[in-house]
Amino acid sequence: DIAKRSVMSFTESHADIASVAYEQQEYIGSSANTLENYSAFNEGLSALNRNLSDELDKAQSKINELTLDLQETLSSLSIDPLTKISNRKAFMEDLEAVIEVGQSKKISTVLIMIDVDNFKYINEEHGHLAGDKILYFLAQTVKSMIRSVDKIYRYGGEEFAVVLSRCDERKAFEIADKLREKIEKSNLLYSGKSVYITISIGVTIHQT
Repeated sequence: DIAKRSVMSFTESHADIASVAYEQQEYIGSSANTLENYSAFNEGLSALNRNLSDELDKAQSKINELTLDLQETLSSLSIDPLTKISNRKAFMEDLEAVIEVGQSKKISTVLIMIDVDNFKYINEEHGHLAGDKILYFLAQTVKSMIRSVDKIYRYGGEEFAVVLSRCDERKAFEIADKLREKIEKSNLLYSGKSVYITISIGVTIHQT
């Protein structure tokens, strides 16, 4: 839809600008060499230039609008709609970029994988809506506990991936343990019932 609107907008803008330019050419070609006509010619040409400027401004405004639409659309393709964090597609793209950078720079990158324990039981016991809320809670909790330069992704189902840049092994295990403890001690309620959740975490380091 964005591509279609882009082509249509470009065609309309091109036609409007070309029309003004054609009028300018016609005006220049039909002017007579008298003082009165020369004065009228200048006034007319100024008006045409203003029209051309207006058309260019409108075209630029449309370009800005379509660019914003495109950026929002591309962003939505990389966001998990349930948890509001990056999805598996974004994870694969970002990880590829991190490894590529690591080929020329010595950067220690940590990958943390998180899995919600007994998630099937939680869904059966409390319902899928409760399960959805738990996934959102988990994603946002982890996001709040890592640095802005680090990222969390919903890898699939109840699985999450966290990428920590420039992080050593000791610090990585500290962060993983804090995440595990925070989730375990969370007092969650759904429809008046307590929901107890725990997570399993694995940590690995990619040293280039």
